[in-house]
Amino acid sequence: MEIGVYKARVTREDGRSRRFRLLLYAEAPDRLHAEAVAPVGGTQLIVDGNASRLSIALVRDKLAFAGEPTGSDLERIVGSPVSPAELVRALLEGAPPSDAGITVERTGEGGLPTTFSIRSGGHRLELELRRTDRTTPKGGLLASGEPPDGFETYPLSDLVWDWFASE
Repeated sequence: MEIGVYKARVTREDGRSRRFRLLLYAEAPDRLHAEAVAPVGGTQLIVDGNASRLSIALVRDKLAFAGEPTGSDLERIVGSPVSPAELVRALLEGAPPSDAGITVERTGEGGLPTTFSIRSGGHRLELELRRTDRTTPKGGLLASGEPPDGFETYPLSDLVWDWFASE
């Protein structure tokens, strides 16, 4: 399986932005696994799921939020109201989600993108590929939507999180 290692930046409407590394796996039609890694330190956030189940884990707090996904669940992370399947299509094909207010820019041939941007209003997520790694996941299948072992888990709808709160 191919994992992309990206330089990433999320920007919100007020112009504040946050940079991080992103480890990304995406497989059509709807499988997604992403880990946001702080510039200095370990994994901060894990998003894992598919069209029927999504888990968002806050690693430092050992908290996870899991359940059937809606567009607003990924909006808290990506900045755009997209479903897992729409995000995977955008990543792999450059296909914009059905919402006319969302724009997608993508470069690269087949598979994971070389560059990627998804924008909704003043919110933007940008990715720039640094390298790809081939690996076999340990401890189970990626994109199952199951939270990490040992994490306290709540309904996905209870997630309240802000990229900028831990600055």
